[in-house]
Amino acid sequence: MPLPRSGSLVLALAACALACQTAPGPLRGRSVPASGEYVQRESGARFPEHVGELSRAEVIAWDDAESNVGVSYREGERALFTLYVYPAGDARAGRLRSEFLGASESLQQVHPAALRENAAIVRLPRPDGPAVGFEARFKLLDATDGERTLVQVFQCGRWFLKLRATHVEGYPVDAALDGLHEQVPCEALAAREPLGTKPGIDLDPALPSRELSPTAEWVAYGYAELGWISRNVAPEDLVFGIPDHDPALYVAAWNATLDARRKLQGEGKAAADPFLDHMLEIQDAGWLDEYVWSEYLGFLAPPDAARFEAYSRWRDATLPAHRHELHATAHLHD
Repeated sequence: MPLPRSGSLVLALAACALACQTAPGPLRGRSVPASGEYVQRESGARFPEHVGELSRAEVIAWDDAESNVGVSYREGERALFTLYVYPAGDARAGRLRSEFLGASESLQQVHPAALRENAAIVRLPRPDGPAVGFEARFKLLDATDGERTLVQVFQCGRWFLKLRATHVEGYPVDAALDGLHEQVPCEALAAREPLGTKPGIDLDPALPSRELSPTAEWVAYGYAELGWISRNVAPEDLVFGIPDHDPALYVAAWNATLDARRKLQGEGKAAADPFLDHMLEIQDAGWLDEYVWSEYLGFLAPPDAARFEAYSRWRDATLPAHRHELHATAHLHD
């Protein structure tokens, strides 16, 4: 199946731009006339007419201010790349992961038979730069054999940078990706209105605020996240967002939460909470690491597949009705 030509590109962009929406409302994508270099004013991202062998095909804006855009490049019938830059808001734990999952699900809605071959954590500049993002690679089983698609999502300060590439088998996709990332660097986006380096805590407003409520446990959760961040993340790296890709962040937070609950129980002050009692069972059985991968990072391969399978059997047998809840999270502010 040949890659979509420029005439059908608007439809292709519309399908994968669903994950770019930061507020509810109908999509009203419009083609933006651009000759020479196109500059997105708010982010400062610069999109030349050519990047290596790739030629710019179209610029699509999803809002009047052009703060949410998709810029496509192609190399004949071999490859089609679309770079999206759109507002991210404040950096909150789980936000980048959710954006990535939305992008992946959007692709599979367009190609229901697409086989995800792998997902990975990536950094820019490669291989050990500070800007952390997620990447998934797919084989489009409902298309001509050999066609592949890759999705990457990064948080760069107040901006999301998403890239989707569809290419024929054997195309040097990684070299083309490097060229595009050099042209639209995550570091430069993060420098525009950076998020700052002061972590804070958000508590679910639905939590009861009276003394001896579950709020005590969730405050412990939030402060454990902040403690882990302060020990493991350099302040200058926080402008890219909270590193919610690391399972140790969530394991530390859950251990603090459950330690707080045990203390309250020992004092006879723990409010009824079946969910937290389930979490104590998971901790006591030694499955907290697997739980974190299941609920936070399940789109990546677990570190020990055999243990993960054993955990899944244990959870199905022991806690079949358990549903994940999260009522606190770390965030960054200026």
